[in-house]
Amino acid sequence: MALVIRTITNAGNQLFSPSGVLLAGVTITLDLVNQSGAPVDVWDAKSKEHVGPIRESVITDNYGEFTIAVWPNSRGNIITKYLCRVHSPGFKPFFAALPEADLSPIKWVDFMANSQPLTAAEMNPMNSHLNDFDMHFLVKEADSPEAEATAFAAGARIVIRTDLI
Repeated sequence: MALVIRTITNAGNQLFSPSGVLLAGVTITLDLVNQSGAPVDVWDAKSKEHVGPIRESVITDNYGEFTIAVWPNSRGNIITKYLCRVHSPGFKPFFAALPEADLSPIKWVDFMANSQPLTAAEMNPMNSHLNDFDMHFLVKEADSPEAEATAFAAGARIVIRTDLI
């Protein structure tokens, strides 16, 4: 029996870096991990098939788009999640679950939101923020008091001290 898979895609929604650069040719990796974040292999509780360990990767195309097919971890015999990495500066790894649902493709943004589709009420502020071009230049990261002062002097309204996190 073939392993059940579900597609994650950002088709029609190009992937950009936090600084606004189109991410063409960038690798995205999904690793199946346990609750502690360690790689794990499990059993598909429905089909009784052995699964994993899973490491799936995809490279974005020239338009910053990608499609990847992975096993929906909601089918597992233990609780698991995916450790997701966009191998590009500015992206932090995150954990997400992939529910079986109806096995229809899921949008990358919904997968990133823990596979829960965003409501219209949640999307409106997000779209407003994304459309506020100036906002992206008013928030800066700094790794020292000197860098913080430089960021404020350059017009930043919010400075996130990464050395304190």
